[in-house]
Amino acid sequence: MASAAAVAAAAVATTPQRVITVAAIQFACTNDIESNCRRAESLIRNAARKGANIVLLQELFATLYFPIDQMDYTRLAVSLEDEKSYILRFQSLARELNVVIPISFYERSSNVYFNSIVVIDADGTQVGLYRKSHIPDGPGYQEKFYFTPGDTGFRTFKTRYATIGVAICWDQWFPEAARCMAIKGAELLLYPTAIGSEPQDPALDTCSQWQKCMQGHAAANMVPVIAANRVGKELAVTSDISITFYGSSFMTDHTGAIVSDAGRHQETVLLHTYNLDDMRASRVQWGVFRDRRPDLYTTLITFDGGAEEAMAPERRTPTGLPIPFASATPRVGVGPAAVTVPGLAAAPKKVEADGLVAPHAMVPVVDEAQRRVVSNTFDLHEASFIGDVKASAQRRPRGRCWVCRAKTTYECKLCQPGPVPLCNRTARECWWKYHAGEITQYVPNKRGRKRRKLEQHEVQTGEHVPEESDDDGISSKQTDADAANVNALLG
Repeated sequence: MASAAAVAAAAVATTPQRVITVAAIQFACTNDIESNCRRAESLIRNAARKGANIVLLQELFATLYFPIDQMDYTRLAVSLEDEKSYILRFQSLARELNVVIPISFYERSSNVYFNSIVVIDADGTQVGLYRKSHIPDGPGYQEKFYFTPGDTGFRTFKTRYATIGVAICWDQWFPEAARCMAIKGAELLLYPTAIGSEPQDPALDTCSQWQKCMQGHAAANMVPVIAANRVGKELAVTSDISITFYGSSFMTDHTGAIVSDAGRHQETVLLHTYNLDDMRASRVQWGVFRDRRPDLYTTLITFDGGAEEAMAPERRTPTGLPIPFASATPRVGVGPAAVTVPGLAAAPKKVEADGLVAPHAMVPVVDEAQRRVVSNTFDLHEASFIGDVKASAQRRPRGRCWVCRAKTTYECKLCQPGPVPLCNRTARECWWKYHAGEITQYVPNKRGRKRRKLEQHEVQTGEHVPEESDDDGISSKQTDADAANVNALLG
């Protein structure tokens, strides 16, 4: 009989490998949208005949690179809802050829304009939209005049053949973009591009630097990078500025080595075949994602690092919401009762698992990339609790703290139903724990806390002590009433 190890090995050996072919296309554009789309379609068909599963076109392939100067080119923008746009044409093409096509286009959304990509799956459906995050501005590259910075964040798209991450041109100079997409599971990083000469310094050639930067993204994340650039020389209308695009589209493997590249001037269709399963195994073995320390990267969420010292935990006083955290398991509050960030994230699930209805409407949100609490509603509850504690309306509501039963309490007026009495005696640890869902509200039994202590004393000593009211004036009957009120609030 074959051993279990042999059976497992045989199963692995017979499992089909995920092997796909990716194409990158570069060509020169004209001022005629129809002509550019026909040329792109012809090249996509060529790539599909050669076995391509995913085909990447260059940035803004349907038009000239109009941000070379400032004019009113808003007429070139299209909406995803426009039934006459060329996007539908490429959806039909993707369906016909069974290929994935990320389409770069000038997007109009209401009164706002973006430099965007819509990912079209092999069945012709739109998988999702990415809007360019980093918008350049300089001689020949005046994109801030035309484009609003994207609001989608860095995304990945699960297509028929692979999970891909897509960013656009200037995004490629920022390693944070590639890392975000890799963290979200991208198996390939695709960058449609329009990069060429620098009008302010014709002698400056950044082609090699551009490629090396992208190779670094691939090596650092163990994910292949595919870049498609345009070729040719394009002229500005309002000045004598011109750009000669580098071409030089290229593809790397997961180690950063260039496995296919194009020349500077000729129209080209690049192809390369990737084994996604082998690359995934390499990423796991390398351990780069296992050993990340996001809690130490606080400088990345500042512009110049100037806030880093102020954010240091040893210099921070617990006056509210400490952002960011600085430990492997970030905590909110101080002392042994501090609340962990995973607890904040899991609070709604914990309430559901316990079969309870959350006694307040606030739901804390945790940003997984930065490991920090970012919910405005959390701030609002904090302000409600600590803002005007001297006001008579907030002084000492009836009942003890729902967490620790302390007598001196204040109320959070935003909790629904509420208000809820909570104390603030140890850096508001009760407030933190209650709103994080890490505590169960204290609900006295019918006999009350004082009665229970008297019974325990009578059992231990045999001495009967007459029942008295609590030292704060709350009798057993009042405690029973409080319990009924609590149960009513919990539904």
